[in-house]
Amino acid sequence: MKFIEATIYGFGKWIDETIDFSNQPFICIYGENESGKSTLQHFILFMLFGLPPKQRTLYQPKTSSKLGGRLTVVDDNVGTFVIERVGDVRNGAAVCYTEDGQTFDEQWLQERLHGMNAKIYKSIYAFSALDLTAIRQMKEQDIGEVLLGIGTSGASHLYAIEKKLEQQIGELFKPNGKIPAINKQLEKLEQLQFELASMKAEEGTYQKRTDEAKKLGEKLEKLRVEIQHENQQLIQLDKTIQFLPSLQELHTCVKRLAELPEDIRFPEQGVERLRQLKEKLLPIKSELAILKSNASDFKQNIQRLEATLKERLPLKEAESILQEKQFYIDNEREIQHLTDSIERLDVQMISELKKLHLPINRANLKDVHFPFQLEKTWNTLKNRQQSLELEQEQLTKEKRLLDNKESYVEAQLKELEEQLLPQEKRDELEQLINEHKEYALLQQLKQEDKNKKAAWKQTKLKKQRRSQRILIASLFLASFVGVIAFMVDTPLRYYLLNIMAIGLVGGFGQHLWGKNAIRTMEKMINSVATDEELDKQDSENRKEAEKRLTIDQDYRTEQKSALEQLQQLSVQQLQWAEKEQIYLQKKNKLMNDVDAEKNTYPFLEGVDVQYWPELFHSLKNLLQANQEQQQLMEERQKKIEVHEEFTSKVDKFLQAHLQDFIPKHWLLQLEKIEEDVQAYRQVKEQKQYFEEQLQVNAKQQQDMDKKLGTYNLELENLLNHAEVEDENAFYEKAALQEEQMDRTKRKNHYHNQLTTAFSAEALQPLLKHMPNLSELELSKQTVKDTIQSLETELEDARQELAATKAKLDQMESSESYSKEMHRLQNEVDQLQSLTKEWAILKTAKELLRDTKKSYQDKHLGKVLERTARYFNVLTGGAYIRVILPEENEPLYVETRNQQRFDVNELSQGTIDQLYVSLRIAISEVMSEGKQLPFIIDDAFVHFDSIRRKRMLQLLEELSSLHQVLLFTCNKDVLKAVQHVKTIHLAADKSYGQIEARA
Repeated sequence: MKFIEATIYGFGKWIDETIDFSNQPFICIYGENESGKSTLQHFILFMLFGLPPKQRTLYQPKTSSKLGGRLTVVDDNVGTFVIERVGDVRNGAAVCYTEDGQTFDEQWLQERLHGMNAKIYKSIYAFSALDLTAIRQMKEQDIGEVLLGIGTSGASHLYAIEKKLEQQIGELFKPNGKIPAINKQLEKLEQLQFELASMKAEEGTYQKRTDEAKKLGEKLEKLRVEIQHENQQLIQLDKTIQFLPSLQELHTCVKRLAELPEDIRFPEQGVERLRQLKEKLLPIKSELAILKSNASDFKQNIQRLEATLKERLPLKEAESILQEKQFYIDNEREIQHLTDSIERLDVQMISELKKLHLPINRANLKDVHFPFQLEKTWNTLKNRQQSLELEQEQLTKEKRLLDNKESYVEAQLKELEEQLLPQEKRDELEQLINEHKEYALLQQLKQEDKNKKAAWKQTKLKKQRRSQRILIASLFLASFVGVIAFMVDTPLRYYLLNIMAIGLVGGFGQHLWGKNAIRTMEKMINSVATDEELDKQDSENRKEAEKRLTIDQDYRTEQKSALEQLQQLSVQQLQWAEKEQIYLQKKNKLMNDVDAEKNTYPFLEGVDVQYWPELFHSLKNLLQANQEQQQLMEERQKKIEVHEEFTSKVDKFLQAHLQDFIPKHWLLQLEKIEEDVQAYRQVKEQKQYFEEQLQVNAKQQQDMDKKLGTYNLELENLLNHAEVEDENAFYEKAALQEEQMDRTKRKNHYHNQLTTAFSAEALQPLLKHMPNLSELELSKQTVKDTIQSLETELEDARQELAATKAKLDQMESSESYSKEMHRLQNEVDQLQSLTKEWAILKTAKELLRDTKKSYQDKHLGKVLERTARYFNVLTGGAYIRVILPEENEPLYVETRNQQRFDVNELSQGTIDQLYVSLRIAISEVMSEGKQLPFIIDDAFVHFDSIRRKRMLQLLEELSSLHQVLLFTCNKDVLKAVQHVKTIHLAADKSYGQIEARA
């Protein structure tokens, strides 16, 4: 992914500005303090990852209500797209627009960013000078935590999870605690066991049987111990039988060593030393005899050579001529070499002209001239043609791929249409499901109806009782008023009779009205109907219908997706047609340029453009060869004249001093002179050589006599140390010592072998009394019989103990004891549950730690290896390794001469370079497959000019994989990156003057 352009609506002091990154791999952004570099960095992070509302308020412009902007990026998978994010729209969520007009949301952007958040991005791809101080305190664990925090998804919660696990484990159990749940449960179990023991003690016979069970248990344990002892004896006997040959060999060695002398005085490696002395003496004696013979021969040769010395030619004049020999031999060789070169160039030019098959001969070569820019022009035409051929091939592949995709999608769409259910069938299945839902609803209503009827029975009974009470009260009141009416005067009687009539009418009226209301309510409650036939609805049919509808819906979703793909392919077909049109225009332009060159150089007709650069070099070489041939012919003529002058001089010298035959060739003449001079020199050198050899011979004879005396003295000392008279006795004593050493070695071997199988207490008796095989076999059978008898007795005791325990269990089966036992078992189950939970949490904690350690180990070595490589480049090879620190130790670095320094011993600039190397290495290891841009803010303030240059070269190499944005206020850095794209930020009020320089 690379940044192309940033458009800022408003962010901090940036308002309505556009910054062009131009899709460049390496961009330097220069600005002095208060020029907005940090704000621009935060804007980029805001566009990629957004900000919470509180943090957005920090960057709200003071003079504008807009907060947000657009960031144009290019991605290898989806091409160019635009990220737009506005603070008060969609709560700051991003909207992405692709080239084909599609719109995507925040989730799609996160997929392009591989799920990365702002914290992880800054950990991998962003660092500044403020981060450089951390290297002094960085240890192995810190580097591992950095790797873990960068490389794992959701790693910010790992520490909280680990602390939570520790808290939960502490809440369950502590070795010396009382509050944790397991500790409380253990105390409760101890109390219950104490209560059970008290209940057992109350029963008299219970204690007796308990004692019997205890005795039987002790007897069982004793029998087990005896069986175990016998089994150990059986194992010991088996080992003795197995190692019996080794025991016998050890016994033999001990016996033989006792027979040999304890102290055999003999020099160390005496036999070897004697052999070496004899080997040294023999050649010395032989060489001394040869030296004496050679001395006699040297004296005879000296006398013979003194008689043959004489002079033949004037020595000084002959030597003067011979001193010039090599010069003129070389001169003649150069003449021949020049002649060969001239002929070779002639043949070469004729051959090259034939190979070219061009209408040009040797005579025309002088008329051919090439301007200096012609090679570049022809190379450009060749590259353009190759580029067009590649573009044509790419267009063909893209067309074929688009056609294949379109055919595939159409076939897939046709297949999906065949799989879809007819609309009538879908309606039928949906009707079936709706009927089942209605049935379920009616069942619910039916249940509610039952509940209402149950409640109505109670209400009805209350209403009937109240109506009866009112009727009785009204009858009683009417009777009472009627009696009073007959007892009083006429006017009052009439009034009382009216009251009585009203009471009777009211009582009977409310009674009748209540009965009528109850009947009406019963009709309403009983009017709810249920469809009994739906009770027989087949549940399997309903499930099958839902399944088929789900599958059909999936097919319809896939059909919709296929239609969308078909639409996208149509757009891509149109884009391909536009590319083809551009390709044809480029091709026509190339053909016009080629025709123009052919008009200038007619011999190019019939030669393919891709061969023009090679033709240029061939013709240029022919022109150079023709010029070189002319120069060689002039040089050869000068050397011939010098050579003829010397041969004349040699011939005159021989004519003046020799009377015999004189050779005609000048080399033979020189050889004649050289033979006479050499004969004189050889005789003189031979005489001098024999005299020197005679002196050397005399000195060598003296040295041989001294060596012979030294070796004879050493031989005498060797025999005296062994306390023997002659060499035979010396060798006999050597054989005796060798036997003693061999026996001792074998004794130690068998003793070590046996001590691995036997203890010292068991081995000593075996060595004193050597057993035989028959005794051991008999003892083994006896032990087996004893074990069988003890096992029979053990089985009888076990059955008796089982019977006793059965009686105890019967006594313990009382109700109170049973309840207490049940309670105990429940508490034990509770303890097991808590223990299981504690074990799970403990295991999870250990797994979490192991996972963290494994992840760190996997990447740490690779990070340190790449750190060392970058650090080596930055320091000019001064440091070759970065060493993994021990626990609670800082990082170490190693120089070329294997000296180690920890980071606190380095200079501040070197420490910063080590940290930058480490950060780049971590970023490179942890960002494999995620090629997002780097943001670096003045991380080289302590670098010198040379290391700053190396650092910038590394960043340029890194920019081939990741786009690099280098923010700086350092003018030295700005000068060092003049060849890359540079953006200048002006520190004025508007923060809007931006100058971009490529």
